[in-house]
Amino acid sequence: MTDITYKVENNLDPVDDFASIKKMCENANLIITARLDGKLISVARSITDFAYCTYLSDLAVDEAYQKKGIGKRLIEETKKRHRRLN
Repeated sequence: MTDITYKVENNLDPVDDFASIKKMCENANLIITARLDGKLISVARSITDFAYCTYLSDLAVDEAYQKKGIGKRLIEETKKRHRRLN
């Protein structure tokens, strides 16, 4: 799966429940996604103070892409972003 792009995204398009997803994204301050050819396949949503603590509150991987290490990679990307900002 070399075509997967991992990046920080501050604004995600809502999925089913627009109001809830919008609030979730607006109030998280670190969102890292995995996209395959532009399609969102995974997301890690965290709340952090960028100094001491990062709380990874949600980690979701599309069922079709589970068991491929994508969730683990999002955790690693979350750790890297926290460390870079310290």
